[in-house]
Amino acid sequence: MNTPAQPTVALAMRSYSGQVELHDHDFPQIVLPQSGAMEIEVDGRGGKVDASQGVVIAPGARHSFLAERRNTFLVLDLDSPGCEPSLADTRFFAIDPQIRHLLGYASHSGVSLSSCSQVASAWSALLLACLARPTPSAPQRQALARALAHIEQHLGSPLSARAIDLLGRTLLPISEIAQRVGYADQSALTHALKKARNQTPAALRKAARDAQAQAATRLRQA
Repeated sequence: MNTPAQPTVALAMRSYSGQVELHDHDFPQIVLPQSGAMEIEVDGRGGKVDASQGVVIAPGARHSFLAERRNTFLVLDLDSPGCEPSLADTRFFAIDPQIRHLLGYASHSGVSLSSCSQVASAWSALLLACLARPTPSAPQRQALARALAHIEQHLGSPLSARAIDLLGRTLLPISEIAQRVGYADQSALTHALKKARNQTPAALRKAARDAQAQAATRLRQA
């Protein structure tokens, strides 16, 4: 039985400065954000690659882009006549949690992705599987963009007291508390708490429970 040929993948981390003139290529290309943002126009359609979305550039699509300040993008060039149907047309797509996890791996394992074709192919296959899912609606993409913009705008703000409150008075998993207060995952909340209070979420939760137990003991003894 014949098995479908796997696409050949060229994967690279790239940074850009200034504007790239209008050009095209005969293979599909996927551009994903790592840091910064890029204004891009594909076949007359304008958009942006940033923390909220990436773009598929279809074969032959004329495009130019402008990136300012410091930036890094993950660029996949795929060379296969039988590539996924979702790559046949240019489209912007939301960076959902699954794709965000893939980008997190890429940011920490860039050497493996760029130097090992097997790792790059496996990573790319997971990305293509994510892109094959139904595309979120426009309101969903807009809500995600607003949420991410708010998070990025307040990254330097002091840690919200709400996280500490939830740790002390609820039994919610720490990972869920992290998401509720705007952090990408548990490790991000842990990093913020260590920086702000020099304590981990687990240590703060234990301290709060110990304080509650002591208060209850004093009430019983009163």
